[in-house]
Amino acid sequence: MRACIVWLLLWIAGTAPLVAAQEPLRVSLVGTMRPLSVPGAQRYEHELVRHWAQQLGRPVQLVERRDQADVWMGPLDQGLAYYKSEPAALTWRQGGIADLRKLAGQTFCIVEGSPYGAVFAERFQASAKTYPSSAHALAGLRRKQCIAVIEDRLLLEHLLSLPEWQGCARTLPPLPELAITFRVLAEDVALQSALQPLVDRSRLSQAIGRKWFNEVAFQARMLAEGSDCP
Repeated sequence: MRACIVWLLLWIAGTAPLVAAQEPLRVSLVGTMRPLSVPGAQRYEHELVRHWAQQLGRPVQLVERRDQADVWMGPLDQGLAYYKSEPAALTWRQGGIADLRKLAGQTFCIVEGSPYGAVFAERFQASAKTYPSSAHALAGLRRKQCIAVIEDRLLLEHLLSLPEWQGCARTLPPLPELAITFRVLAEDVALQSALQPLVDRSRLSQAIGRKWFNEVAFQARMLAEGSDCP
């Protein structure tokens, strides 16, 4: 009997780390701005954190309340940087604007929740037309609902390499002083340390980012089907 109890205790001790490793990584998205957004519930951050959690041997659980999370992601003042967004404008070569000062009195497309909307509207005396995702905002430009779209510089530069934008659109110089850095922060020091090399590798490789550039471009093309370059 004693031997059975000892065996059971050893088995529990041996499997405890495995059980702990399988506890879900609870993630909360902070703020209203999301980079590289598309229609539906899936987000760029979701794929990033699933990629990190897989390497940690843990499933992911998305939670609404910040106080329920192990990890917070979004435009935070502290944490590990996973994306930096510089605002820039995409406009048409013909019938567009030559510089941002020409936005005065015009309408620009922008994703809802972006702090750039109020800044550009006030600075350039323009009107913001908001959309539920980056893809919708780009489709708005193609549908001639605005003179320019204000979006992330890296995304816009990628779009100009694609046939549906190449040759008929161009970007205006970005405003790096308005850049927003998206960070991931874990309250647990050990977890934050474990995340650091994973976040660094993701940021340097940009493989997931490029995938989402293409996803935004694809969704924008589907939403604006039949709307060609001017």
